[in-house]
Formats: sequence, structure tokens, C-alpha cells
Amino acid sequence: MDEYDKLAERTDARMSEIDSELVSIEQSDESDEITASNLLKLASNANELFKSSKPSIKNQILRLVVSNLEIKQKKLSFNLLEPFDFIKKMDSRPIWLPGLDSNQQPRS
Repeated sequence: MDEYDKLAERTDARMSEIDSELVSIEQSDESDEITASNLLKLASNANELFKSSKPSIKNQILRLVVSNLEIKQKKLSFNLLEPFDFIKKMDSRPIWLPGLDSNQQPRS
């Protein structure tokens, strides 16, 4: 086998590896979108879902959303888990896109 054939073989092998990585990345992106979609659906229907669920399902929902659940002096305390804590922080943000207006110009 001459040098050209060896180089072509290595190039083909590397291209196959890159194709496999690309397929893996594309599948990961799709699953992230599905997960984000399911998360938003869960968050938007959480109240109804929680009220209408059996205790075992309520327990699963709580484990998904909060940690360090405690009752002290008749007061409930907890920490929100990711990404719910991030969503909560964004809820208090007064301006989602600061600096944008209806007459956007390119920056110079």
C-alpha cells in the first residue's frame, strides 16, 4: 500500500468518526429540546398536576423541584433545584432584553 492509500484510509476513518460525533450531537440537541419542552409543560401545569395526583406522584414532583424541604415553626423552607431556581430568578427580572427598542441599529 503506498502513502496515498494510507492517507486516504486515515481520512475516511476520521470522516466516519466526525459523522458519528455529528449524529450524536444532533440527537443530543433533539433530546434537550424535548426535555425543555416537557419541563415547560410541567411547570405550566404543576398546580393542577400536583392537586390531582396521588401522594406517591406528589412526592416525585417535590423531589424533582425542591431540596432541603423543612418545616420550622409552622413555616415551610426549601431550595429550588435547577432549572427551577433559574426560572424563579428570571421571574423577578424587570427587563428581559434591556437596551432593545423598536428602532434597532447595528453597533458601530
